[in-house]
Amino acid sequence: MFTRLTSRMVAVCRSRPGHGARTLAVSILAIILSACTTVPKVDLAAERPVKTITMLKVIEPASQSVINLGGAAGAFGLIGALAQNNLNETHTKAYTELVQQRAAAFASPLESDLSAQLRSAGYNVTSVDLRPTIQTDGRTLDYTAVDVSDDAILHVWFTTLGYLSPPSKIAFQPWITVRVRLLEAKSRKDLYFKTFTCGYQPAAEGIVHLNADPRFEYDGFDALTANVDDSIAGLRECNRAIATRVAGDFAKAR
Repeated sequence: MFTRLTSRMVAVCRSRPGHGARTLAVSILAIILSACTTVPKVDLAAERPVKTITMLKVIEPASQSVINLGGAAGAFGLIGALAQNNLNETHTKAYTELVQQRAAAFASPLESDLSAQLRSAGYNVTSVDLRPTIQTDGRTLDYTAVDVSDDAILHVWFTTLGYLSPPSKIAFQPWITVRVRLLEAKSRKDLYFKTFTCGYQPAAEGIVHLNADPRFEYDGFDALTANVDDSIAGLRECNRAIATRVAGDFAKAR
């Protein structure tokens, strides 16, 4: 059973866009991210000139996860893990409802911020409501139907968005993972491909990690839900930091 589980973990660790995972999958994903050993990392090279970019629509996450990697899971083995997973689901649902009540959006601000910064860096960026399809293996992205006339296609997607309490801490901290992929429009070869995290840092090689402001840490779920507006600001601040880092990478290649 362990071998089968490990194989499934490795499959998910590769390349899968966040089009709205179920809360159970989100809970499992917290452990999966820690088990990933490496992720793709491709820097944009100056010798591959890109002037015009078609940016695909960034999809809003269906939920904002709240995950405790310690709790009962760390104290009571498998039974504790199952109980903690149920609690994680309950907390995720409750926090997501609070965020939705405020009509808070994360995808469109990230898309607008990144496209604006790329334009400031000298790129001609066009945003379109297009996205790749997923092949039958459930994880491979297919850009065949994305027909553009620009030099490159920029695909940005969330794989996690919410708050997480790691085994070593009581406090919940921001937990955002964003993948950024730039493909040459004609060949569909990767010109740039990086995974960014802000807040919680998974033990995976190749991830670009950004620290979150410590003021967006909350000692327990009650503290998190009592400060929902501030916690939303913390997630948005992380998104801006990621956009700035990506734009900086692209500016270096000009």
